[in-house]
Amino acid sequence: MTKPDGVPAKSIHLLPPPSAVKRLCFDETTRTLRPNMVLVDRRGAIVFEINELGLKGAARDPARKLAVIWGDSVVFGIDWSWPWLIDEMAPGHQFLNGGIEADPYDNILRRAEAFNHAHAVALNIVMLGWHPWHLPAAFAQPASGSEGPLRRLTQIFRPSPRESHMPPIPADPDPQPIHRWLRGDLLGFLQRVPNTVLVTMPTALNRTIVDRDLSPYFTQGGRDTVFTFAGDLAYSMEAQRHMLA
Repeated sequence: MTKPDGVPAKSIHLLPPPSAVKRLCFDETTRTLRPNMVLVDRRGAIVFEINELGLKGAARDPARKLAVIWGDSVVFGIDWSWPWLIDEMAPGHQFLNGGIEADPYDNILRRAEAFNHAHAVALNIVMLGWHPWHLPAAFAQPASGSEGPLRRLTQIFRPSPRESHMPPIPADPDPQPIHRWLRGDLLGFLQRVPNTVLVTMPTALNRTIVDRDLSPYFTQGGRDTVFTFAGDLAYSMEAQRHMLA
């Protein structure tokens, strides 16, 4: 729908619970965010927007160079998230948020490459999302017997249907071939989209602590206080070692 002046109309939505935000904003067909959406709280205040480009943030400012930060929930964040805060440190640039909750790495690269073909982008910053990883069945039991939303981690970590070059994954695969696919896909993307900066983050799980029992550090609570192993998957040191492999 467009307004009389030709500008696309925005749809306004009440902000749903955190677990339902992606379901509202994500287009399963295009595997991108739906454009021109405004999410508001119960007082009518704007929580965040998805602009006409399908990126989280304000409308595109043609007077500034475009920079996009691509990733998963670490980029998408809560409310307006953090990418727009970089604007103050980079005069003449507009940083928009290309994050999508629980987005697998191949879709992050696909979205970024397609967007760069369609739009003039001065800078891409890529933070890879969920890698194609599969937890052996012996470790994939929920802690409470429930099927909570984060229990779907074992599905998210599988290669997406678009990764046709990947053979079927056995029940308990060796993680190394999957890591090599990731390397090849990433190198290919960097050759095709050279104005890219790859950003990595320190992981909470590392070789120093992989053989330690971390369960005393777990806490329950809301999204601001909860700290678990991997969603509601049952914790074990064997699963912990497998995840770092």
